[in-house]
Amino acid sequence: MTSTGLGLGVPMAKKSYLEGYIDVPEHRLQEVLNALDKHVHLTKRERGCLAFDVWQDDDLPTRLNVSEIYRDREAFEAHLERTKASDWYKVTIDIERHYSIKEA
Repeated sequence: MTSTGLGLGVPMAKKSYLEGYIDVPEHRLQEVLNALDKHVHLTKRERGCLAFDVWQDDDLPTRLNVSEIYRDREAFEAHLERTKASDWYKVTIDIERHYSIKEA
């Protein structure tokens, strides 16, 4: 797909999408939830973050469902770099993620 707004045929950047979940050990759930609010707030302020939603699963409260959309791959990579210095990263580093990432 190309942009025709200027008639230059410049390819449009593909958005990056992340969907999935994190299963948090029950004994760590409160610690993770405490770090989540700040993580969501900082992520939504990132340049290039179009949507960022994390919510507890209705049927499995220790599961956090995740849906993220970034303007492009560069914005998604910047998000990953920022989080490496965050409290969220420190609290969740050893918790397995179940994510799928696509560009479209």
